[in-house]
Amino acid sequence: MYEDTAPVDVWGPKWRFKALRPVWRTAEEGRPNGDASSTILVEPLGGLLLRETVIRADLDGLRAYDIHDGGIEGGGGAADARWTWSTPGRNVVAKVSWDVDAGLAYVLHHDDSRSDGDRPRVTAVDLAEGTRVSAHAYYGDLPPDAAFRALRDSAPTTALSGRHVVSVTDAHVESVDVRDRRRIWRTSLRVEADAEYAWIISVDPLIVVTRERGTRGRRRLLVFDEQGKVTASPALPSRYERVEQPATVVNGVLVATVDPDYSPSVQEEDGQTEKPDWIGGIDLSTGTILWRRSFDGLRGGCLVPYRGRLLVLHKFGTRVTVLDARNGRVAARRRLHGYGPGTLCAADDRFAVITHRTYSTPIRVFQWH
Repeated sequence: MYEDTAPVDVWGPKWRFKALRPVWRTAEEGRPNGDASSTILVEPLGGLLLRETVIRADLDGLRAYDIHDGGIEGGGGAADARWTWSTPGRNVVAKVSWDVDAGLAYVLHHDDSRSDGDRPRVTAVDLAEGTRVSAHAYYGDLPPDAAFRALRDSAPTTALSGRHVVSVTDAHVESVDVRDRRRIWRTSLRVEADAEYAWIISVDPLIVVTRERGTRGRRRLLVFDEQGKVTASPALPSRYERVEQPATVVNGVLVATVDPDYSPSVQEEDGQTEKPDWIGGIDLSTGTILWRRSFDGLRGGCLVPYRGRLLVLHKFGTRVTVLDARNGRVAARRRLHGYGPGTLCAADDRFAVITHRTYSTPIRVFQWH
């Protein structure tokens, strides 16, 4: 279906559902401390794929693996992490951002066990050695009792990139330098929108979604430049109740989870009903929904810009679809050997699927061909 929108030398022959086998994968690691209830500890929070290294982010830290060093190359054997960086004390990772040019990972973490609240810290980790380069407390607008919604929800109010930490309230947006805590800029939302709620849909470029006060309040996109000035503020169609993460920007188009109020439910085999997840391409200058597609169960990290297109990982980690972000047309599809819902990362002609550490193949690396 529209697979001819991408040239053959990019996506390969037009096998619609050609199966890809991993060129490298890791074996099951088991639960931390044998705790059967610690499911959240083995779920990935993100990942980074370099040419010969794959790094996974978990609630308790980062782990780096050398591709083709150990692991299962065509089948057999376990891989030992080349390096591991663990959060201090009982801290948990909230967000991770990668600055590949500087060779650093910025990790936002905090102690969620303290009843009196805890200021999150940002630690810079060397991607080559896994050592701490710097660490400092973050003094932005995040409250001391940093909530799950503020950091890891699908509509977060705090976000992190290799350049800055951004926090948003219904009153203002603030950007703080991720390296030295210096405030870069602070912009009032009172002027731009009479917002009841505001959340971050993209951090670089920075795009904030606001919902105006009142029953008939509209949702609006606010697009910021690097100086904190709003360059566009289009209103979204009123029929969309939800515009949230996962989201990414590809070729100037915001691709995000969108939930139209008329979205039908799907009848499952066990009699349960489940609404599919919809993603849509949104014009950043007009707010127009350019296209929509439904997928079965999207997760964080499942939308990744890749070779000028959008790579989408399906619910159980068994399929990927390549879309043209400008019109939503399918450029290619592939089935993936292995199983596991999780997060996606890509580099050059490879991409990796990172899933629960208790699954048979927590990391699978594929070669696109």
